Amino acid sequence: MKFQTLSLVTGTAACNASCPFCVSKMTYDDNITYKQTPINFRNFDKTLRLAQIGNVSTVIFTGKGEPFLYPQQLVDYLEFMQKNNYTFPFMEIQTNGELLTHNTIGEYDVDKVLKRLYDLGVTSILVSNVGPNAELNRQIYYPRKNAMYNMQYLVDKVQKFGINVRLTTVGIKGGVDSVAELDKLVEWAKFLGVKQLTWRPVNEPGTNYNLNDEVSCWVKNNHLSTLKVEEIVDHVAHYGSLIYKLVHGAAVYDYKGMNLCLTNSLTQDPAGEVVRQLIFYPDGSLYTDWAKKGSVLL
Repeated sequence: MKFQTLSLVTGTAACNASCPFCVSKMTYDDNITYKQTPINFRNFDKTLRLAQIGNVSTVIFTGKGEPFLYPQQLVDYLEFMQKNNYTFPFMEIQTNGELLTHNTIGEYDVDKVLKRLYDLGVTSILVSNVGPNAELNRQIYYPRKNAMYNMQYLVDKVQKFGINVRLTTVGIKGGVDSVAELDKLVEWAKFLGVKQLTWRPVNEPGTNYNLNDEVSCWVKNNHLSTLKVEEIVDHVAHYGSLIYKLVHGAAVYDYKGMNLCLTNSLTQDPAGEVVRQLIFYPDGSLYTDWAKKGSVLL
């Protein structure tokens, strides 16, 4: 069996943002609480071995909450991998980005954390957003705050340590919801000095698995129509140059000189020869699907 990515769940259910489309709230969370769980290194070692023999190319540090609330656990994962000679070409961290604009995260100096992550092999930090509109980003991610953090400051701060920033943009009504808005997104990324973009329409895992009615309702009221999504995808396919496709239907293009990935959040192809992901939780549990408990391996 082959796998595309290995997702390492980091931290707890705690988060410093309030995204109304939070995918983690719509999928089961039996393995994660608001109390930090020590890493089960026995099962982590087995997971890494499976990832290696399964040809995983990308490790993604993610969370049911915000991973950077727990920088030491990020380092613990990475140090174990380095100590035991588990290497993967790409290692990425998903985040809302806000904590990295501070000088410290609790007792941890942010610059020292970023330097350590680079030394341990992190290649990219993926910053979630809904497009160039700072006020819309504030309303979506930090509605209780008066202002959105400075994205240019964040990009410059991360990239000065040699870590790439990729903007991961969620398509919602009133945000990047058309070809014209996608083009504005591309120009914004270029202005920021970002070389990679991901755009995905907001979605949910399916009516059989939604665990949060409030989030599900918000997604239903703010998702893009199939026609809107097709217009964007068809436009990029026509005017961009396809670089490669991924197993879950995502496609990466050279579009206006930007590395642009058009993708989705949760789609699986159970008939495919390559499984989209392995998902490891600190307690030692291992799954292949965020929404299906029956996908457990460990």
